[in-house]
Amino acid sequence: MAISEKFIEKGIPYYRGQNIHSFFIEDTDPICIDEKTYSLSTMKRSHLKKGDVLLSIVGTIGGISLVTTDNKATCNCKLAILRKNGEVNEKYLAIYLSCRYGQSQIERYIRGAVQKGLILEDMDQLSVPIMSFDFQNKIASLVIEAKTKNGCSKEKYNQAENLLISELGLENFNPSNEKVSIKTLKESFLKTGRLDSEYYQPKYEIFDEKINNIGVEKLENICSLINYGTVPTSPYIKNNKSIPYIKGMNLKNCFIVGELDEIENTEELQDKFFTKENDIIISQMGTVGDIGLVTKEQENYLFASFTIRARLNDERFNPYFVGAYIQNVAKDFYLYRNIAQASVRQNTDLPTIKNMPIPLVKKEVQDEIASYIKQSMEYSKKAKELLEISTKSVEIAIDKNEQAAHNFLASSQQPAASSQQPAATNCLL
Repeated sequence: MAISEKFIEKGIPYYRGQNIHSFFIEDTDPICIDEKTYSLSTMKRSHLKKGDVLLSIVGTIGGISLVTTDNKATCNCKLAILRKNGEVNEKYLAIYLSCRYGQSQIERYIRGAVQKGLILEDMDQLSVPIMSFDFQNKIASLVIEAKTKNGCSKEKYNQAENLLISELGLENFNPSNEKVSIKTLKESFLKTGRLDSEYYQPKYEIFDEKINNIGVEKLENICSLINYGTVPTSPYIKNNKSIPYIKGMNLKNCFIVGELDEIENTEELQDKFFTKENDIIISQMGTVGDIGLVTKEQENYLFASFTIRARLNDERFNPYFVGAYIQNVAKDFYLYRNIAQASVRQNTDLPTIKNMPIPLVKKEVQDEIASYIKQSMEYSKKAKELLEISTKSVEIAIDKNEQAAHNFLASSQQPAASSQQPAATNCLL
């Protein structure tokens, strides 16, 4: 069925392939549909339940996400819904499919030439090793702990966002949705060069007035470097000599997320194409204004041509505050207003980024916002580590046996491993 005309901003989540970038599907930002569309008989087969494992079967094949709530939700036909039976824990199943053994099996059954994919008829050929319930439960406990850490990460990020909104005086900001704004030629085109009516919506002018009353500084005036990324000519690879490559799809809520492509450094690239700690990477195309802040561990990465990097050098501004402001405020009220005209896909450009007004907020408040975001990043990092430990444990159990996996869990300072001898490994088809 054609459903795109039913999309709304708030409603029942409708997950698509681009949402399979987080192990927990609720951590993504899906498009939504209304209750009436969700309740159609043709939609019932795609209604999600807590414990469902989502497998991307078209596009980026093999992506895995877990449904962790009973909230109403659905998904499109590019995702397969895997619903476990009594022999396997759903969290263990999701981790197994994410590990190298699950992924290699999935890759084996990919069909097609131009548009590749998996078909449901091949699913009964995927083998799942059935470990003891004790081992499965230990994996499940790590997944639950990771989910808890992610929840803490969200809470800290919300604290940063709320403090930012409060300091800017936007808590109850409800700008007019009036679609009419009458301007003279002198007040409009001769001043701005814009004739599109969207640019002159009253809500933008009201926002500009509030921000200007605080005091602003252009982004280019507080930066030592603002530049586009690069398109390396070398092939994408994955090995120890490769360099992570940040694209727009990897930028979300101040984080650099998802699995990064990597390139082999076979060409001489200028220093300006490599990241440094506290750089702000801004999505220029697609979801304009999504940003990621570069951490110490992400230094010397490359960033794509459809992203823009801003490197601050003004002590009055904390880069985490500036990043949070762009992501949560300027994205909606500055960048969307100034997106390039006559473009099929939304995009912005370097002059627009350079001219972005940044509010002059007290430094101690900026630092507090930065502290919340850094704490959010730490919780998120811990959650990722727990999932990596889970994946590695499953691989060890398959490579060797459950006892070896229990020993690995114990050495990783996770809940004490059981001394029980491993049960015989069966195979669920």
